[in-house]
Amino acid sequence: MENREITIEELEIGDEILTLTQQGKYLKLLETPRLSKVKGWGGRDKYIAVKCKVNVISVAKQSTKYDYKTKTSVPYTYFDKDYNIKAPEENSPIEKFDLNWKKIWLVKRERI
Repeated sequence: MENREITIEELEIGDEILTLTQQGKYLKLLETPRLSKVKGWGGRDKYIAVKCKVNVISVAKQSTKYDYKTKTSVPYTYFDKDYNIKAPEENSPIEKFDLNWKKIWLVKRERI
């Protein structure tokens, strides 16, 4: 059954989901979430971050940061990521995402 809210325990490999957070993401799961050995706040179960394909545009930006050893500003490159709410393609990058305590919407379930 698709197009419904789902819990992290119900996720399977190949599921396409939306995370309903401040910056929504459309993810395709490449591994099933496993319980972490470390418990969360109040002894609640916590899951490891899972590998997902994601549709993202990364832009390298230049800046400076302060180096406390030399007491000067040094050049620094960081990546500004803009996540698209579109299905990831075959050549989309793979990133790890923490899905603990997030609202998750199942879009499509692909049986493997």
